[in-house]
Amino acid sequence: MAASFFALAAIGFWTPAWMDPSVTGYGDWQFFHNQWEAGRVAVTRWGEFPLWNAFNCGGITIWGNPQNQTLSPFFWLSPLLGSTLAIKIHLVAHAFIGMLGMYAFGRREARLSAVPSALAAVAWGCSGTFAWDGGGGHSTFLGFWLLPLLLYSFRRAAEDPRWASVVAGVFAAMLIDGATYVPAYAVLVLAFDGLVRLGAFRSRRGLVRSALIAGPLALMLGAIRAYPSLLTVRRNPREDLSRVPDSVDLAELFEMLTAREHEWRWGHEFVWPEYGAFVGYTVVALGVVGLVLSLRRGRAWLSLGAIVFGAYTLGNSGDYAPWTLTQFLPIYDNLRVPSRFAVVFLLYFCLAAGVTLEAIQKLLSRWRFWKVAVPVLILVGAGTDIFIVNIDTSALWGGDAIYADDPFGKYFVEGAAHHSRSYASLPQRNHGTRYCREAVFIRVPRGIWEGNEPQVRLAGDGAILRDWDRTANSVWAEVEVSEPTVMTINQRWDWDWVSSVGTVIDEGGLLAVRLPAGRHRVEVRYAPREIPWLVTLMVLGMVLALLNWRFGTDARWSALGRRILRR
Repeated sequence: MAASFFALAAIGFWTPAWMDPSVTGYGDWQFFHNQWEAGRVAVTRWGEFPLWNAFNCGGITIWGNPQNQTLSPFFWLSPLLGSTLAIKIHLVAHAFIGMLGMYAFGRREARLSAVPSALAAVAWGCSGTFAWDGGGGHSTFLGFWLLPLLLYSFRRAAEDPRWASVVAGVFAAMLIDGATYVPAYAVLVLAFDGLVRLGAFRSRRGLVRSALIAGPLALMLGAIRAYPSLLTVRRNPREDLSRVPDSVDLAELFEMLTAREHEWRWGHEFVWPEYGAFVGYTVVALGVVGLVLSLRRGRAWLSLGAIVFGAYTLGNSGDYAPWTLTQFLPIYDNLRVPSRFAVVFLLYFCLAAGVTLEAIQKLLSRWRFWKVAVPVLILVGAGTDIFIVNIDTSALWGGDAIYADDPFGKYFVEGAAHHSRSYASLPQRNHGTRYCREAVFIRVPRGIWEGNEPQVRLAGDGAILRDWDRTANSVWAEVEVSEPTVMTINQRWDWDWVSSVGTVIDEGGLLAVRLPAGRHRVEVRYAPREIPWLVTLMVLGMVLALLNWRFGTDARWSALGRRILRR
């Protein structure tokens, strides 16, 4: 029953994306669509695993891109259904998992009944944070919908070690969804939840044990995304963003939660979509009361969570503010938008709203009809208000359909005139671009040339280029040179390109090969060296996670612990 309700809610909330199944999305969806299309084209046109995107930034890694989503199971629907439909299924499925996970977490951990748990799930899962992320194309932030499932599994793992496998799997899924904000925030949420529960003596042993099992499993399962991403960020460091001054006060936080309409710019560092978190006056009122009630009803962790992550949402509000202090940590010094913590704050706040609704149910317990009718009316009223306001944001979904003039023509880098219109279609058209929409700091070489001409050039007189072409992950050329020379390829140089002939070099930021004299067929291929051992580590992690799920009962782990202590 609950699953069907949340499936309908997820589909209904994202109906605007399906009104025209061919549209590719508004704003940052064009970037992610370009990436998914680059992966799809690699698989369907050349039969290659997507490792390199030649259609963005003059050429950029897919494998090492922190925002890469081509390892997601939803991406692999794109060779069958097309990337447009695959992305929309990815969106709706995440919304469904998020609301169902929140409902289960509310029922089991917050000890709420069905209707209050449903209110928390709908208010959080359809809040303005997700409306702006899904409507505006922050695809890597959709992994935030997995937070309740992660917390639910983490708490179950303290009682049953088998659930540590689920914790590791969900965390790896967050990395696969895009190794940017979501995993970093999830670590803070797990650390907070662990510290809160360490106060309960009975849970300490199970908590430590679950962390010792889930941690290594998560590293093994997620290393295939985490390691290449960290390597790329290290090789392409961003400008110093460790002290972004942006902050909001409590009045502005209230505005974020209740504003039905808002100007795009509102006197802050970033545009309104980075702040919009509409849940409406009803949920805000219920949530405020619920934070007080939680202190009296054994749910103090709800109030504390809302306070801690609410403080994070306020941003750089002082030298000792949580956000300010956290930005001195590695990885967190790269994160620059504190208002994105609103999604974590709302997780606790919406559960607190459910606590208030639960209290209303108890107050009406003498009247059987009103005990049911009033909470349901509040759920319907608050949910309808959230839908009406936030569906206008999800209705931003637009963008031209994927098109191609001649998808099988030879690759070249086109000019910048039509990027806003054709960005998602560049892979299908087999056209590259100098333009760069990336979170990673990428330097695009000035030497990249535009226009429909050979993408390989030879230095020196008497050098002859007889033929050339490229696939997703390689460039080949047939050349004849009378003396050692340099062959320059019209794309960015990267560390992991190797050549069948000569030596790969960095030629002013462009990929180039120093060739010996002679007639050669040169194949230059993108081949990250870490792939074999990362795949091996992931497979080992999957095997160990499955073994733990099958055999890792509390009794078996306790017996193993006793044996280790005896020795």
